Amino acid sequence: FKVIEGDSVRQNISAKDRALELMHFLTDDNIAAIMPPWGGELALDVLQYIDFNIVKTAKPKWLVGFSDVSTLACVLTSR
Repeated sequence: FKVIEGDSVRQNISAKDRALELMHFLTDDNIAAIMPPWGGELALDVLQYIDFNIVKTAKPKWLVGFSDVSTLACVLTSR
């Protein structure tokens, strides 16, 4: 597997920057799976910055997570 690390793996970045990074990974059709290094409240903080109209046109991918990304997974599934 080719692993791509975003800035949020090794740095504490803002919710908006985490969302932009996540949007990049969600919309890159060369990426098959995403494992955010944050979850729980941090996952909740990014939701306001996600453009779901763009995400719904992207190729589906696996979403697995550290902590609790179920908040994010629930919203992505229901949208």
